[in-house]
Amino acid sequence: MKTVLIFTSFLFFNGFAFGQEKLKVLNVVAEVNPNNNKQIIISFDIATPYIVDWYDVEIRCSLDGGKTFSTFLRSVKFKNEYYEGISPLKTYDGNRLPEGTISTKAYWNVLKDLPSLDNKQVVFEVQVRRNYDKVKTKDRELPRMVLVKGGKFEYKKPVFDDDENSEKTTAEVKDFYIGRYELTYEDFIRYKFFWSRNRIRRESRPNGRLIFVLVRNRTTAALCEGNLNLYLDICKWMNGRLPSYKEWLYAAKGGIHQDNYVYSGSSNVREVAQLEGRGNHFYLEFIDGQRSSVPVGQKKPNKLEIYDMTGNVAELVKMYFTPNKTSEENPWGQPSNTEEEKENTRKKNKRKRRQKKKKVANDISKPDKPVARETFAYGALGGGFDAKNDQMQLGKMHQNFKLLSTERDFKHTGVRLVKDIPPWKDTYITVFSGGVKVGSYQTNVITTEFQMSDSEITNEAYAQFLNFDNVFPDDYRLLKWINLKGNYAGRKCRIYFKDGYYKVETGFEQEPVVFVSHLGARAYAMWRGGRLPTEMELKQAQQQDKLNNQKCLLWCQDSYNIDYLETLKSGTENPINTVSNGQHTVLDNIGKRKGYFSENFYPEVGFRVVLLR
Repeated sequence: MKTVLIFTSFLFFNGFAFGQEKLKVLNVVAEVNPNNNKQIIISFDIATPYIVDWYDVEIRCSLDGGKTFSTFLRSVKFKNEYYEGISPLKTYDGNRLPEGTISTKAYWNVLKDLPSLDNKQVVFEVQVRRNYDKVKTKDRELPRMVLVKGGKFEYKKPVFDDDENSEKTTAEVKDFYIGRYELTYEDFIRYKFFWSRNRIRRESRPNGRLIFVLVRNRTTAALCEGNLNLYLDICKWMNGRLPSYKEWLYAAKGGIHQDNYVYSGSSNVREVAQLEGRGNHFYLEFIDGQRSSVPVGQKKPNKLEIYDMTGNVAELVKMYFTPNKTSEENPWGQPSNTEEEKENTRKKNKRKRRQKKKKVANDISKPDKPVARETFAYGALGGGFDAKNDQMQLGKMHQNFKLLSTERDFKHTGVRLVKDIPPWKDTYITVFSGGVKVGSYQTNVITTEFQMSDSEITNEAYAQFLNFDNVFPDDYRLLKWINLKGNYAGRKCRIYFKDGYYKVETGFEQEPVVFVSHLGARAYAMWRGGRLPTEMELKQAQQQDKLNNQKCLLWCQDSYNIDYLETLKSGTENPINTVSNGQHTVLDNIGKRKGYFSENFYPEVGFRVVLLR
């Protein structure tokens, strides 16, 4: 078989410019296998600035010089120094760094895919994209920022003497958002890429060691090995801040749920913590004699669906306190031991007061409740993968709070982002309780009173959500939530991404957001502190003329079953169909129901939100 081969390379990375610039397919070369003339060997290199364990690789061919391409070739096996088999392709084994690029050979059994191939001009196209399923983060389709409803709880302030006791104190915490996961190396990659655009301070620029650790770790692993300035800058760039000691402890205990578990989410440490040598299912490799972190979101979450607040890495928090009047250098009120030490402390305090007059400390966050002469210190909570079990117990956090004062102290500490409540872009009305007659039998069911958005969620509100949750165009969440390129039957998605932010086309800010999947609608509702309305709740709202301004079909919380209404019994309270079949119910403005696929994007479907009590 004599074949003229022309070879090109093509890159696909979810259409995101960052990925296209940073991930490349190079040096594509093909030849007939000298040992098998029915097989072609296609060699190529994958070049990337960071290491991802698995890639999806597809090879297509064109028989007309590149004008049209086939579907991807199925009779292909890949081989590199880490892996041999079909796609997805493993490109990293966790033991050592690849040298620059990952060289791979693809063996294509030509006659199985194209039995008539002969004397053709063949152009090959190699497509590479990251595979998200090999190391899967739990709940990755949900918002990363979790709303924590404020409330009162009892806690103990930190102590630094084994013989010192700390009495319980009742504290009140306001509503706030906290990260579902610790910040990861992928967050660091994005921070580094957008760094110059956001004018982040030069002194916080990561050094070579952090870059080295970056490529040694999976990108979904918890970020550590940084320094204080870096962590503060990342939080600032993401429009957030560090949690306070009280906020972190309140969220770890489950917020308003305040469960009585020993650890965050369970009394069994193996269920919630990534621990070295104790049931951990990830290999923790050594880096300069220290263990690295592991991917986030692999264990059981707590009541607020927050992961890894016990184990993996210790987490940086900000502790607010009122200094001892006699010693600002000794903020926890522990007296100095000698007169000489007291005199030295007074001199240091005098110098500090002079310095404060010249320069105001740069503080990116505010205390829960400002008090006179209140100041702060940085510390770590939660325990890392090398911590002992009793060091991670929530009831003993006051004893195991670790003050961080030197740069070295921050080396094995991670970060969990916190944000304050934003000014909402939606408003809500009350739908009163009552009975609704449904189905061909006119069965009477009952719904209780609830708060529902007074209109469909708008483009402006959804763009606010995407910006608040730090979603990027190549993010797995965005691909599941909304189709920004949606354009069908005279309707199009009016949200677009530009200069690092999601924006709305002028004049469409208050129009209902469409081309949002059921997953995307549910994600917004969770972020807002609510859920999607049930089919019965929407019918109740229609009956009370609360949906007169409805402009599109509405997603329901219910899974779709054509006979569902006929199965209801009279007097059923707040019914909801939870039998999953890949479809969810949508309702039009006269209550007509249909079943739409949950992961699809539709030009005529929007949604409303019901707030949780």
